[in-house]
Parts: sequence; structure tokens; C-alpha cells
Amino acid sequence: MKHKPYIVQEYPTTNREYKDGLFRLVFQKKEDLLSLYNAVNGSNYSNPDELEVNTLGNVLYLTDILTDQKAEVIQMILETYDKELHDKTLRSEGYETGKAEGFSSERENGILQLLSTLQELNISRQDAHIKLKEKYSLSKEEAEKYLDKYWKGL
Repeated sequence: MKHKPYIVQEYPTTNREYKDGLFRLVFQKKEDLLSLYNAVNGSNYSNPDELEVNTLGNVLYLTDILTDQKAEVIQMILETYDKELHDKTLRSEGYETGKAEGFSSERENGILQLLSTLQELNISRQDAHIKLKEKYSLSKEEAEKYLDKYWKGL
């Protein structure tokens, strides 16, 4: 049994003008274009004369650059990528998201649990203040803020 040789199929190049030409043909009337705009945006505009059409001419396609100059693009990415900065940004965004969504930090949760336990053991507020400063390296003012926030009763 003879094997057929591997045939390399060449794909035709894309005609980027085709979809643009079809779109322009279908929506050449401003009334039709306004109807499309209203349908896509859920709006109810009625005066097609107020519609302003902006088109892009001689658009540079990024895929052409990425394909034609692949080696240079990869080298640029490798040279400019800063993993530490990327990780720091992710941590910062995560912190801000958690803060915005009202999640308390693990540290604050620990402080709450410590104060609750000290209170259950009938430790005085003054002694709790000292322990809080020691365990969490807090200033007098910071410790007082947490005591005001979480200490129940006296």
C-alpha cells in the first residue's frame, strides 16, 4: 500500500474589505444604521440626521505586525516584562477589591478574636490594651482604636 505524500494546503488570504463593504452596502441609509444602533444599544433615537458616522481609513492591523515581526515582539515582551511589578500589582488589586467589598483583613480578624478571648477570660481593658500592643506591634492610638471598635461592655 502506497502512502500519499503530505500535501501542504495553502489558505487564501483574507479580504478585509469584504465585511466592511457588505456592512456599508446593508447600512448605506442612515435610517437603517440608526435602527441598528437602537437595536444594539436598547435606545430609541428617531432622527437619523443627528447620526454622525465616523470611519477608520488605512487602519493598521495589529495581527499583521505580530505575525510579520514575531521575533521582535517576543523579544520586546521578554525584555520589558517585570514579574515583581506584575505580582505587586495583582496583590494591590486584590487588596483593593477585598477592601471595596468589605472583607476584613486576617490581621483585623485576629485582633477581634484576641480581644473577644481576653474579654471572655475577664481580662481588664487596660491589660487587653497592653497585650494588643505587644502581639500586633501597635501604637497606643491604634490599640485604642481597636479596643473602641471591638471591646464590648466596660
